[in-house]
Amino acid sequence: MAEKLWDTYVDSSQAKADLGEKFRTTPISSTIVRVKQLPTSAILYKCQASKFWQFRVFLEGAQRKRSTKTEDFVEAQRLAKLIYAEMLQTIHGSEQGKRKLSSKRTLHTVASSLWEKQAVMVSQGELNPQKNKNDKYVYEKHIKTFFRDYELKEINADTLEQFKMALVRKGLAKTTQKSYFAIISKLLTEAVKKQFIHTAPMLPRVRVDDDPRGYFNNGEYTRLWQMANKLCDETVPVYKDADIVDGIVKADAKPYRNITITKDVYFLIMFMRNTYVRPTDIKVIKHRHVFSVRRGDIEFLELRHPKTKRHSRVMTSTEYAPDHYRNISAEREREGYGKPEDFIFMPQHANREYALKELTRQFDAVMRAAGLKTDANGKNRTLYSLRHTAIVTGIHAGISIETLAMNARTSTDMIDRFYGSHVLSALDKGTEIVDSVHAKQERYAAKKSEKGGKE
Repeated sequence: MAEKLWDTYVDSSQAKADLGEKFRTTPISSTIVRVKQLPTSAILYKCQASKFWQFRVFLEGAQRKRSTKTEDFVEAQRLAKLIYAEMLQTIHGSEQGKRKLSSKRTLHTVASSLWEKQAVMVSQGELNPQKNKNDKYVYEKHIKTFFRDYELKEINADTLEQFKMALVRKGLAKTTQKSYFAIISKLLTEAVKKQFIHTAPMLPRVRVDDDPRGYFNNGEYTRLWQMANKLCDETVPVYKDADIVDGIVKADAKPYRNITITKDVYFLIMFMRNTYVRPTDIKVIKHRHVFSVRRGDIEFLELRHPKTKRHSRVMTSTEYAPDHYRNISAEREREGYGKPEDFIFMPQHANREYALKELTRQFDAVMRAAGLKTDANGKNRTLYSLRHTAIVTGIHAGISIETLAMNARTSTDMIDRFYGSHVLSALDKGTEIVDSVHAKQERYAAKKSEKGGKE
């Protein structure tokens, strides 16, 4: 009897010791931090058992942990992404990982692998986080259902044509169809890498005609900045598109939002029109990225901001940009900003996605107030239209396509395809023809004068 009691006591003591050890490795709730750009289950935390930051993530049906072996939180964040990448490589490279794959190899079999690889690309700054999110959304909502009952080896050119027909019947635009097939192509390529299929089938062709970019002509541009200046510090109502007919708000319509127009919008219109920047550039440009340069007696701005849209060239402004930038800087200094590390636009907002969204809302309200929301063809204009205006104006001024492409951080092919359509004749492309006529007239007049002098 005594021996049994003693055994029970020992078992109980051991259980308590095991429980205590478990609690020592349990995350301290106040230290748990989610690792950005990794799956939502990826966290860093501290526990009683170690002085180092610990990394944990739920991956391939199991919870996986590893110590970062550092007490520095910033370094731990960096190491967490590397540990995650190593975990993926181990899982998908090992025979054990391969055995866990479903015997029925479908697109869904390789989908999770693709998203995880793209997540690593995001963590390395090689892919926009929104791109991975959008790909997963499109797959789950539009692709997965159609191919659910197909094994990978059954997906051929005919199957893909059927999917295209299904998209056409839904009334989806060609650009949307093309984006869906781009995702399918990546999934099939992943299947080839995993040797689930030998080759990827041929994708159906979706011909997308290049759509000319919308822009503001000189008169419209003037109306735009004048309206932005007029509405500064005023609050304007915003209505749904369905409540506006031919530019007139329905009598019974009620605004769903009121927006206060700030001076930022006026400054933004002037700045974008004269620097070729994209809206995404506005999120990152700080005062330390702007440099004044001179060529002869002409002053320009050079923008040397971080890479956006995979481009990192220095952007050179028009000759009007320096004065506009000086006006912006003076206003920022009055507001208590204007230091090298301050953002040029909406510097009070650390959340740059919100800053750009707020500028976009205000710009949209100004366009509507000026009657410029749509162009002559009924196409909606956006903040991007200011960049398009800068490029088209440059073409009309006779600036070479190569120079414009470099200034705008794009390619000559993009300029030709999406902006060249606004050039209807050679007369729309600078003064080269007129200059040649003037030169010919001057030569003729000089020759005639010389001949007359001899007589």
